[in-house]
Amino acid sequence: MFTLFIALENMTAEQYCLSLDSRNLGCYSITEFPLELTVKLEQSEQLTLLDTKQTTLLTTTLFIKSQRQKQRRRLRSPWSIF
Repeated sequence: MFTLFIALENMTAEQYCLSLDSRNLGCYSITEFPLELTVKLEQSEQLTLLDTKQTTLLTTTLFIKSQRQKQRRRLRSPWSIF
């Protein structure tokens, strides 16, 4: 889980929609910004800001720099010579 902090400056008073790849995160009026959203990322995804006409205003890629291993490493080898 990650928390995104989104602030808009010098924008007109209308609604803006946020999407993360194909998932719609919601539409918000300019008065609701700055905005804090909690999202779950499995891999790097693209965050997009859209206006009411569904025109892309801003796009940025959110990268995950490290992940937990999906499988635990063995602490000792499965066999021994002696």
